[in-house]
Amino acid sequence: MPSVLVWHMLGMASRGSTFLPSAGSIASSAARGRTGRTRRSAQDGDRNNMLANREQAEELDRILCPPELLYEERDDGMILRERYPGARNFFNGLFAMVQPLASLGFLIVGISAFFGEPIVDWTPFTSQWLWFLRPMEGINWVPQGIIMVFYGFFGFLLGGPVQFYRQWTNYGQGVAEFNKYDRMLYVVENGELIREVPFDNIDHVKLDWSTALFGGDREVKIITKQNAEVRFQGPLGDPLDKRVLERRAARLSQFLDTDLIVEDD
Repeated sequence: MPSVLVWHMLGMASRGSTFLPSAGSIASSAARGRTGRTRRSAQDGDRNNMLANREQAEELDRILCPPELLYEERDDGMILRERYPGARNFFNGLFAMVQPLASLGFLIVGISAFFGEPIVDWTPFTSQWLWFLRPMEGINWVPQGIIMVFYGFFGFLLGGPVQFYRQWTNYGQGVAEFNKYDRMLYVVENGELIREVPFDNIDHVKLDWSTALFGGDREVKIITKQNAEVRFQGPLGDPLDKRVLERRAARLSQFLDTDLIVEDD
């Protein structure tokens, strides 16, 4: 009787109480937990590697295709611009100062050769401040003096005012704007609208890339349905890399929803 009662109580306890896992089940659960953590760690590592590779690719792309060499685009994607910076920059400004002064020096030395004496000594001011133009050894009127007067006259009296005007007005400043709002290309230079092209009249975008040293085109153009070339690329200083021009051409073709033709020779 006591044994039956004990077994009965043990059976009731096993049915009503919490199950106590065995050592083997505990070990298998721990192994599954470690496997899950290992799998999650591997997935996190792969994700981090993908993000790192993507960042490296984006950084390399920014180096090969700097954003300042691509088109300027509005945040809403409705306007694409190619800006013309104009003539006003450090190097052009430096040249605009140095070139007329050098031409003036040639002009003074050439005239001095004509008179056979340094004309800077004619006044105390020029004698004091332009003394470096006094030496005339080996400079005769024919032919050195004539050549120096010719260069000095055109460089100082003609080239100088032109350089000053270009810097003063920032000549050439403008923009080429592709506008999706009214589906028009506008080209503006020096404050004047010089060209309008409707999007409906654009047949395709063309990239010319020539390896010729002289006379070859390396620019992006648009071709109208009348097979006329419309050049809008402004002066950008050094020639652009082919990768940059390809990126420009592809973006413009996508923006205009037209075909892209590449002529590579």
